Amino acid sequence: MNTQGAPSDTGNGARRLPAGRKAELAAYVSEVGEVTVAQLAERFEVSSDTIRRDLDRLDLDGVVIRTHGGR
Repeated sequence: MNTQGAPSDTGNGARRLPAGRKAELAAYVSEVGEVTVAQLAERFEVSSDTIRRDLDRLDLDGVVIRTHGGR
């Protein structure tokens, strides 16, 4: 996954509202470049299904480019 945007370090472990989480998610992906759903779920302390839904929305909005499968 790739994104365009400003880097940000979240990692505070606090629960975030979906809109805030998506913004932080986009910034984090921008910072690290490529990341897996499992890594994101662990970092943001939500389920893999939640991350997938967030990524689907961010992809539809043109914020990230979601890829499937891996290398």
